Amino acid sequence: MPNASPDPSTRADDARLAISVRDLGKRYARETARGGLRWWRRAHTEDFWALKPLSFDVRAGEGLGVIGGNGAGKSTLLKILSRIVPPSTGEARLRGRLNSLLEVGTGFQRELSGRANIYLNASILGLSRAETAERFDEIVAFAGIGDFIDMPVSHYSSGMYSRLAFAIAAHVTGDILLVDEVLSVGDAEFRRRSMSKMEGLMRGESRTVLFVSHSMDAVLRFCDRAIWLDHGEMRAIGSADDVVREYLSSVSGGPMIVLPLVASAGAPAGVATDASASGAESASAAAANVPTEFVTIAAGGGISDTDAARIERIALLDPAGAARVAFFRDEPIHVFLTLRVIEPNVPIAGLVSVRCAPRKGVIDEVVVFSDCGPAELLDTGVHTISVLLPKHFFASGTYLLTLGLVTPGSPMLRHHLLKRVLSFQIAEREDDSEVLGTYLRGVVRPRLIWSRDASE
Repeated sequence: MPNASPDPSTRADDARLAISVRDLGKRYARETARGGLRWWRRAHTEDFWALKPLSFDVRAGEGLGVIGGNGAGKSTLLKILSRIVPPSTGEARLRGRLNSLLEVGTGFQRELSGRANIYLNASILGLSRAETAERFDEIVAFAGIGDFIDMPVSHYSSGMYSRLAFAIAAHVTGDILLVDEVLSVGDAEFRRRSMSKMEGLMRGESRTVLFVSHSMDAVLRFCDRAIWLDHGEMRAIGSADDVVREYLSSVSGGPMIVLPLVASAGAPAGVATDASASGAESASAAAANVPTEFVTIAAGGGISDTDAARIERIALLDPAGAARVAFFRDEPIHVFLTLRVIEPNVPIAGLVSVRCAPRKGVIDEVVVFSDCGPAELLDTGVHTISVLLPKHFFASGTYLLTLGLVTPGSPMLRHHLLKRVLSFQIAEREDDSEVLGTYLRGVVRPRLIWSRDASE
C-alpha cells in the first residue's frame, strides 16, 4: 500500500511547500434518541469524525488528487482548507493566494445578472474591477452564456450556473486552487474545455491544485500524487498511479463513477460470458438475451453519415456478467451494444477503438487499437453485437472507448459513431503491483510467449 504518512522528501524543503497539514481533523456532535415511547426519548450526544486527524504536504505547483467514496471526508477537507469550517484538531498552513471552487454557484446572488455576478465573485476571489474587465470577455466565452449574460442567474439552468462558476474560478489568477468535483458538470464539449483549462492551469501556469473527483480519468491526467480517504480516514497517499490502483482494487467488485457522455440506466443483471476466450468476437443475438444495465444513448448523439442504423445502448461486463467500469488485468471485458436497424439490406459492421487517456509519461491520448467486425445484412429492428476485449492485454490505467456501426470500405461509411463514449479502468492485482509498477512500462502489456533453446 502507498505510504500513509507525509512524504519525507516533501517535508525536507519547507520553502517549496504550498500546503502543509498537520493532524487536521473535524469532529461533529451528533444527537441520537434513546428510549421506547416517543415522549420518553432522551437525546444522547456522540462524536462523529467527518475527518480523522491526517497530515500531508503539497509542493508549490503540484497537483494532488483527493479520491474516495461518498462520505469519505473529501469535501470536509477542502472546506477546512478554504476556511469555511474550522478544524477540531490540528492546523493547515497555506502559502499564497487561495481560490476555491467547492460548490456550484457558491457566492452567487440569484437576483443579480450573470454580468454582475462575474464582477462580484471575481472581487471575492481577489481581482480588482479593472482586472475583471480584462478577463470578462474570456470568462463569458468560456462559459458559453453570451446571450444570457444580462439575465438574472435565477433563470439559469444548473448547467449554465456551473459553467459560469467554473469559468470565473479558472480565470482568476491565484497560487492555490481547491476544486471539488466540477469537471462532472455541463455537456461533453464543456467538460472537454474544462479538462483542457485545468491542464493549462496545472502545467502551464504551475498552480498548486487540490482536486477532489470521483473520476479516476481526471485524477490520473492532472495529478502527480493522490490521497485516498475512506470514512474520514486517510487510507493511502503516494503517486497518483499507485493510489488509484489501490483504490480500484478495493472497489472493483462494483461500478465506479466515471465521466460518461451519457447517463447510465437500469439495474445489474447476471449474463453468462465466456471468460476463457482470448480474442475478439462479434455476433448477433436476440435483444432479450442482453443485460439490462446499459449506458443509454440519447437521440442525436454521435456522428452519422446515414440514417441506416444507430446504437441505442452499451454495457461493459465482467466474466460473471456484472456491469462494471473497473477491471483487473486478468479479467476479460465483454462489450455489448444494442443497435436499431432502420434501413434493411445495408452491410453493417461493429467498430471498436480504445484510446489510452493521458497519464504520467503519456501527454496526449494514444490510440491503443481499432478493430472492425464482419459486415452483415441485418433486417430492420433491434439487434445486439458483442466483442470481447481479451484479458492480460491492457496495462493498468484509464482507457477511453469508441464504438460505432460502419460499412467498411474506402471511405468508410459511418452509420453511427460514438467517440469516447465510456471510460474504464484497469488495475493490477495487489501481488503483482510492486514489481510491475516499478519495472514495466507501456500502454498495453499482452502476455507474450517466451521460449528457451533446450540444447546444450
